[in-house]
Amino acid sequence: MKDSSLENFDMVKIAIHLLILTCICLCFIVFLMIPSFKSYDVARLKNINQSEINKNTNSKLNFSQNNLDNLKEENKKVLSQFSTEFDIKDFESFAKQYFSNVKIQQKDVNNSKEEYLSSLISLSANVKEPSYFYKFIKDLSTYKNLLQIDYPLNFNSTNKNNIAIKMNLKLYRSND
Repeated sequence: MKDSSLENFDMVKIAIHLLILTCICLCFIVFLMIPSFKSYDVARLKNINQSEINKNTNSKLNFSQNNLDNLKEENKKVLSQFSTEFDIKDFESFAKQYFSNVKIQQKDVNNSKEEYLSSLISLSANVKEPSYFYKFIKDLSTYKNLLQIDYPLNFNSTNKNNIAIKMNLKLYRSND
């Protein structure tokens, strides 16, 4: 018997079968890739969402950093006062510019409710006029250390036309 299979083939049937086979293969490929497309879309949406969150967080961080830099610039003097070492002799000479008979006592404070309170300073002195006391208060803000006048302030007149002053000051310093 003679093989005639190669002689009687129809090109249209072969093309149709090849086209059907290609379509079936493409359908299987697409069917297998659809879950990958869905997970890709979910991952892409998560990435977009995270990018927006990062952008918002970075803008808040930059805003806060700018505020911090502005505060540091505005309070440069106070921050330098805050970190300067206190010298009682220097403060005594500063107080003698405004008062006479200056007596200073310093008491260190370790356990305080105020976090940066370093010590309490008791100042006793005489002043001729109240205007010197007001100048002292004004110039205390430009002194090299951060000092705050605390209550009570005691004013007593003396028989030498002077005013005796007793006051407490708080010295604030960083713990570094």
